[in-house]
Amino acid sequence: MENEHKNSKLENGNEKFILKLKKPILPNNKTMKVIRTNPHQVTNQHDMVEFIKKHQILPCPFGHTLMHHINIQSGIYNYINPPMNSWSSNGQDEEFSKNLRINEIIIVLSKLSEYPVLLVIKIASELLEPNSLETLQDNTEQLYVYYDNKDTNKVLKIEKKNKQLFKKCTRVEYFKPYFRKIEVLKVIKFPEIEDKRFFSRRTISSIDNKKIMQINYW
Repeated sequence: MENEHKNSKLENGNEKFILKLKKPILPNNKTMKVIRTNPHQVTNQHDMVEFIKKHQILPCPFGHTLMHHINIQSGIYNYINPPMNSWSSNGQDEEFSKNLRINEIIIVLSKLSEYPVLLVIKIASELLEPNSLETLQDNTEQLYVYYDNKDTNKVLKIEKKNKQLFKKCTRVEYFKPYFRKIEVLKVIKFPEIEDKRFFSRRTISSIDNKKIMQINYW
């Protein structure tokens, strides 16, 4: 973190310096939510981050394919009866739907080994349905869901338009999840850290004040 110093008056023969810090990136909360963006663990992380920035939206965990939409729409969610070949959401889709507050500031985390950035965002809407998301058919930031040919319920990849995958996969759909509108406040290049447990592996988790302060110094 860059700091600025400016001279003050002399005290006891020693020059006193005032340390002027930049404004913190994150609020000094007791805890903050962290949301990961790697659906099915097969999502191109660069493509997902750019998609979020382009649309100014945050996809709902376990609400990102047509298979998941029905359970969210019906209020069952995807931990009671998850789609075939999909993990249980463990209630994280319900938490995203009900418990994020308007103007709440949270961290959006990519898979750091693949694309080491995090986004600081502000929630700007209640939960919105997939059909209200504009399809960017001619835009390079549009994402697609590619399904395995042998098992068309299994997601093979989520990424931008890929000619090889289009030829290979018989089932391809637009990535149109349940989502929240957001405002991206800051994009932070994540430093290499020794503690791989700095962030929880859960899709939605929280970090405490000590870690918030560390991020403010990056």
